[in-house]
Amino acid sequence: MKKIKNKITLPIIVSFIILMLIIDIIIVFIFNTQIKTKFINSVSLEQKLESYGIDSNTSEIESKTESIEDYVKSTFNFERLTEEKDEYLTEYENFLEPVIKNVAETTENNDSVYIHFLPELTGNTHDIYYKKAGNEYIRQPELEKEEYDINRSDMTWYFDPIIKGSSVWTGPYQWKGEYYISYTKPVFDDGKIIAVVGMDYLKNVMDELLSGKQEYEKENKILINGTKIIYSLAEVSNEYIDEIINLSIKKVDFAQIKNKYIFISKLHNGWDYVNIIDRSEILSSLYYTLAYIALIALIIILIIVIFITEKISIILKPLDIITEKVKKINSENYSESLLIKTDDEIEIVSEALDKMKENLLFSMKTINEKNENINLRNEELTASNEELEAQNNELENLYEEIFKLSNNLKNILNLMSNYDNKKFEIDDFFREIIYNIFNIIPESDEIILYNLYENKVLIPYMTYGTELKNISEITVKNIFSENRQIYIFKAPSEITDDKKFIKKYENTKNIFMCLINTTGRNMVMFMTLREEDEDYYNENIKDTLNAFIILTKSFITNKNKYDELKEAYILFSSKLAYIVEFHDEITGKHINRVGIISALLAEKMNMKKDFVEDIKIYAPLHDIGKIFISEEILNKKGNLNKDEWEIMKTHTLKAKEILDERNFKMALSIALYHHEKYDGTGYPYGIKKDEIPMEAQIVSIVDVYDALRSKRSYKDKMSHEKAVEIIINGDGRTNPCNFNPEIIRVFIENSSEIKNIFDNMV
Repeated sequence: MKKIKNKITLPIIVSFIILMLIIDIIIVFIFNTQIKTKFINSVSLEQKLESYGIDSNTSEIESKTESIEDYVKSTFNFERLTEEKDEYLTEYENFLEPVIKNVAETTENNDSVYIHFLPELTGNTHDIYYKKAGNEYIRQPELEKEEYDINRSDMTWYFDPIIKGSSVWTGPYQWKGEYYISYTKPVFDDGKIIAVVGMDYLKNVMDELLSGKQEYEKENKILINGTKIIYSLAEVSNEYIDEIINLSIKKVDFAQIKNKYIFISKLHNGWDYVNIIDRSEILSSLYYTLAYIALIALIIILIIVIFITEKISIILKPLDIITEKVKKINSENYSESLLIKTDDEIEIVSEALDKMKENLLFSMKTINEKNENINLRNEELTASNEELEAQNNELENLYEEIFKLSNNLKNILNLMSNYDNKKFEIDDFFREIIYNIFNIIPESDEIILYNLYENKVLIPYMTYGTELKNISEITVKNIFSENRQIYIFKAPSEITDDKKFIKKYENTKNIFMCLINTTGRNMVMFMTLREEDEDYYNENIKDTLNAFIILTKSFITNKNKYDELKEAYILFSSKLAYIVEFHDEITGKHINRVGIISALLAEKMNMKKDFVEDIKIYAPLHDIGKIFISEEILNKKGNLNKDEWEIMKTHTLKAKEILDERNFKMALSIALYHHEKYDGTGYPYGIKKDEIPMEAQIVSIVDVYDALRSKRSYKDKMSHEKAVEIIINGDGRTNPCNFNPEIIRVFIENSSEIKNIFDNMV
């Protein structure tokens, strides 16, 4: 069909390419003339800010404010304050006043410099406040105690740093008739805030900077620091402001909010510059042009459709001829020839169809002959089928009985296989026991499992066939004095004097009670049968119950032994972790955090409960191999040389000499592979992605995070935020491609909880 395809597809492809070229030329022309010109010719506010020196100004204001804070912290005497109160603060103000004035006079573009001591220190107000007046700075009167009111909108510069416990930019706000932009910082002494220091930026500088030429009629400008609007030349409603602040926090460069475009630029001093442009300003000049594009495109498409339709009708004409010939053959006119002469694949198809017609005629003759023989055989088979149907009915009845027995055996085998699973919980096991008894003994009506106390009090524990809330505690007669496990009663009065119990089971003729004695726990299984015959008793029921009693005792005994063995392994793991701690003090402080944070990530990733418990136990052993590494290499100050690094990397393989795979499978997996990388760049084997066990992938990212935050002999400790940033974005040595993307996502979603764990365990 290659020739036909070329005849059809070639005109379509050529026409489509021509249409796309025309539309592309028009769009490029419009882009260059309408949008590109406006955006390229726009003045970059960030360049204007840098040329005006706002970055250096704000940086200088912040550093000078912090210098005042450092000076106060180094000179303030909290013990004298406690003893002398107002007298000491008055003396300290006189001592500090020239320092404040000097900072005011040597800092560019600041309106005022101040320090306000908390009124709570002495009950009175103490502050030093220098404000610019002309070309010099004049000390202002101290604030009255009533002015320190947290509900006042013009006091946010004072209360925000106290509440947050960190420095803040505030503004613009109105203070005594004037607008200010302030940088304020709390001063701590021995963990207690004693004062607030700050500087006010000249608002007229910001006015002059942002009030220049606008590229659009409806253009507004805002400066944001964190979640605070530092400056605004915009008349924008709060619904826009809240969304803009959220975009700034998420570091979004561009967004559309309803009918406005939001452009966000990050300045070097950490502020965000926001330019808000009405969408109508950009799109208004494009409407008519887009209409012309649509009209031209429609005309071209119509021309192409007409051209292709005519072309296809010429190509498909031979197919119409073949269709007419096939219709004649369908009307049993087999003399019609299907051959057609063309210069493409249709001629080949017509030859094949004509040959198929001849073969069909021959096949029809052969089939008619065979049909006669089949009819004779069918008569013989009909008689045989009647006999087979009778035998089949007998087999079906037999199959039903075999299936029932097979199903009961399957239930018992399944329960025995679960019994061998030492992690199978006690409650789940007993639930399976009474469920299988109920199904294997079809005559059972209800089953109740009791806890037996002092050989006479039965307390309901679990039921099947009735609800647990309907079963009450009962005191039984001396019925368990005999040395046997299965008891059969014909009336409830043989069991107890409890009237409520007797009334409930007064019409029950067959009651089985099984005594299950295990270490530390005695239980009784109570079962009633639906059979009403007093003498009904089947020896098979007794054998079945005996089997379940033996199975139950064996399971509980093995379960207790398994739990004891697991506790021994956990204790041994903790001892191994202590060995690492004594060998390398830094690693010792780090290993327990790795276990707890790894368990948190595993839980958030919806891993099974056993996996979460095991990774918490065994993650602390990830560096167990380091006990074979010399302390000179482990605690070396500075970078390791090539030979030392190769020795250090062997600590992953050394773990095999301590941990065996049978009892410490997960611990060995973590120790061997926690330095492998998701992209295959790790060691010791250089495996990647799903080749790395999931427990090792989880511990890998936790190990890197904890190492980044911890102080080492060759580096300082790092903040939580910086460590998370390195894991997300990389720093040259650590890259996000080193970790499983799903684990990174869960790590980021729970980073605040991870931070709390680290901070509380430092």
